[in-house]
Amino acid sequence: MTVTTTLLEQLRIDLSIGHPFIKGHLRPVRNCWHFSSDGNCAFALFETEADFKAAMNRLARLALRSRVLILAFCLMDNHVHFVLYGELQDCEAFTREFLNLTAHYNSRKHGIGKAAAIPVNHQRIDDEEYLLNCICYDLRNPPVNGLRYMFYDYPWSSGPLYFRSAGTWAAPLWTYIGKDCPTPVAAFFKVCRAGELGPKALKKLLGSEQSVPEDWMICDGMVLPSSYIPVGTVEALFKSHRAFNFFIGRNKEKEMEDIMGVWTSLNLQDTEMRRHRDEEITALYGSTSIRDLNMPQRIEVGRILRKKYMTSVKQIARTVCIPLEEAEKAIR
Repeated sequence: MTVTTTLLEQLRIDLSIGHPFIKGHLRPVRNCWHFSSDGNCAFALFETEADFKAAMNRLARLALRSRVLILAFCLMDNHVHFVLYGELQDCEAFTREFLNLTAHYNSRKHGIGKAAAIPVNHQRIDDEEYLLNCICYDLRNPPVNGLRYMFYDYPWSSGPLYFRSAGTWAAPLWTYIGKDCPTPVAAFFKVCRAGELGPKALKKLLGSEQSVPEDWMICDGMVLPSSYIPVGTVEALFKSHRAFNFFIGRNKEKEMEDIMGVWTSLNLQDTEMRRHRDEEITALYGSTSIRDLNMPQRIEVGRILRKKYMTSVKQIARTVCIPLEEAEKAIR
């Protein structure tokens, strides 16, 4: 019996899956946690589609070797959300390792120096309703924060997994017809099993020599999260499409953020600030990359962004890729 199988069996016990519903009774849950990272960290966590895909594959590798089950997750450009099942120390280690591996990736791929430890917040989830609210809060993050996605179409979360039907005209394939698809449509939607890839191809895709189960599904350069998330158990927790739609439609952001002690919100999304940044450096220096600018030039761009958009110094530091202490001294 594998660790994952053992965890799944215990999960169903701790979440009271299969027990009859009693109206007005809040059923307790055990070993469930809501983790989030500070969005005001020094640099963006994920800047490009390749960054997000690499992060999804890191998540898959960690899920396989950790004593943790991911019930829901959402990767935003400057922070992450996880709803996890497991012992607290295991869930903390999982979240820390994911962020540390992300920092290492950014140092190697983007030349970003070693970042300070990113603050992480967590809350114990002790009843069924709070658990359902946490899951849906995480899935709603992209549209609530102004990204042009429905929660079930955001590719860097578990949102596309729950209560979906395959093989109908509503599947995503038709949305690419006549549009600029990053790869040919047929190849883009080709799904294969990990066992069909050779060792070299699998190592390149995962960025690691860690082996994964042969029946794990690969699509568009990443392990599909349906391979390692207990989708059926989460659906059983909601019990029906109707109940899931009820919870996903609830406006619980203020309540959840009060409970979480959520990090200070930002005026603009990092993706939008980076777009404004690139416009400024093109106009000032004829460059297309912040990496081409020296420190004084980055500070000047930061000052312009600060004046124009009145955003936080922390966000400016992330956007123009300078240490926070330098930004606090040079940008007001």
